[in-house]
Amino acid sequence: TGVHIPSEKIEKIWDRFYRGEASRHRSTGGTGLGLAISKKILELHEVNYGASNTTDGVLFYFYLRKSNF
Repeated sequence: TGVHIPSEKIEKIWDRFYRGEASRHRSTGGTGLGLAISKKILELHEVNYGASNTTDGVLFYFYLRKSNF
């Protein structure tokens, strides 16, 4: 959504049912499962992943090794 995530909460976004600030729940919807599911899939494939704040919002990234596929 392009929203900045406070640095102290950036690691929590991978947790099941984590949805950020309560004021945003009603306007954006969602269950808080998407990134948790993504995390599990990436870990099963032994892929490095993460998220970081940028000037435009949040950057989500993962690194695939060609040998994994």
